[in-house]
Amino acid sequence: MVWIPNSGSAWSSTSASDSATSARIGRLQRSGPEPQKGLYALRMIELRGGRVDDIDDVLALWARAEAEPTVTDDESALRVLLRHARESLLLAVDDGSVIGSLIVGWDGWRGTFYRLAVEPSRRRQGVARQLVDAGEAQLSALGARRLALFAVEGDPAAVPFWEAVGYEAQTDRQRLFENLASA
Repeated sequence: MVWIPNSGSAWSSTSASDSATSARIGRLQRSGPEPQKGLYALRMIELRGGRVDDIDDVLALWARAEAEPTVTDDESALRVLLRHARESLLLAVDDGSVIGSLIVGWDGWRGTFYRLAVEPSRRRQGVARQLVDAGEAQLSALGARRLALFAVEGDPAAVPFWEAVGYEAQTDRQRLFENLASA
């Protein structure tokens, strides 16, 4: 199933001057195991472009996040991605650890998201939303007017997340693909 932003999505209002590559983004996280009512501490996570030395951490994140495996989930494919467009691998990093990833594709015509994954212990804390917002800002700054993604229908959290951030199913299209031989 192909997902596209609906007309009221947040990405249409994102400033083209936003930079996703090295932005420090704040999020609210409860402080302490049993916080007092209304007590929050502001924690910062770093959103940045991926590097070759992040590859092992990204692959390990994808395994822990139980991202549906594909033929491109390996070191050589990520090296090609980083060589082609380093800014395409957007990472959320907290205290030196990779806790989230999003591949942001741009072909000059439209944007595409792949491989949104968040560390299981960090889910429902806004990490995925921050990655999506940064990816949308990056694509908007490049001139994207349409964005699509592929959500795994069998993942009980995937489709509801994308709907919650403003995407809708495009039911009149079917995804077709072919895996090419390894280079």
